[in-house]
Amino acid sequence: MTEHRWGIIGCGKIASDFVTSLKLVPNAKVVACAARTKEGAEDFGKRFQIPKCYGSYKQLVEDTEVTLVYVGTLHPSHYEHATLALEHGKPVLCEKPLCINTEPVSYTHLTLPTIYSV
Repeated sequence: MTEHRWGIIGCGKIASDFVTSLKLVPNAKVVACAARTKEGAEDFGKRFQIPKCYGSYKQLVEDTEVTLVYVGTLHPSHYEHATLALEHGKPVLCEKPLCINTEPVSYTHLTLPTIYSV
């Protein structure tokens, strides 16, 4: 069975709940987290025994060990962070809402099929 190696973008309360719940999922492992500051990521990483802690979301999505990304930042940033991960070839689970209006979704609809050769 494939191991799912999660990267966590955003190290707040909702991400804490997600990581706690993820411990119950077979073949799921959190291998990295990223916050607005490296210190914030390191604090979160210590609480949940996450080996890699980044102060940059870009570093997390560039990590080849991460196979999928959870986005748990503040909702106005969801679209930006989800798109960053998708553009780096990472599947994404994003807290709601993805965006606050329809304009970004139109962009995503046009560009992601090109990235993924759909």
